[in-house]
Amino acid sequence: SEDRRWYRALIVSGVTPAGEVEVMYVDYGNRELVSLTSLRSINEHFLKLKAQAFRCSLYNLIHPRGQDPFVWDEAAILAFQEFVDAASDQFELQCTIFALASRNNRELFNIVDLMTPFQSACQFLTERGVAKRLPPQTPLAASVQLHSFYYSMHEIKIGSEEDVFVTHVDDPQTFYCQLERSADVLLQLSESISRLSK
Repeated sequence: SEDRRWYRALIVSGVTPAGEVEVMYVDYGNRELVSLTSLRSINEHFLKLKAQAFRCSLYNLIHPRGQDPFVWDEAAILAFQEFVDAASDQFELQCTIFALASRNNRELFNIVDLMTPFQSACQFLTERGVAKRLPPQTPLAASVQLHSFYYSMHEIKIGSEEDVFVTHVDDPQTFYCQLERSADVLLQLSESISRLSK
């Protein structure tokens, strides 16, 4: 990785002409192009812990200012990152899970709102003028499907509230969280990987 540490990753692309592949760091949600020479097979012991990052979205709670409900402009992305950074530095973030969905029956994501003791992410973005609230009962886009029966490897349920760390932000439509209650397990995993890779 860029910080020269070892992480669990999933290869998500084919090999480029430069001998690189795109990987997704399963415990954080971010992606990176890495050289094939930088990859190692993983010790089976490190596969016992399930991926710790879970995908979240503010979808259908608020929408971007433009016509496309899936395209956020740079100002909205920067404002959302500012909310996450400020909240992470000062407070524990709480995540309320409203629904489980997918787009075009692909990757599952949790429709959530993030909250500090004083403000929610949706409220912050609408007050900044980079998002608009939707009226209740706004229909989902045709490409979005709700899922009611789903086994959660993170043991989170629709309607629950969880303390989280936001580990990676693409935009308000796509960001990744880890459960605060799993922080010790992830720290132990990271330390074990570091010890073995020396």
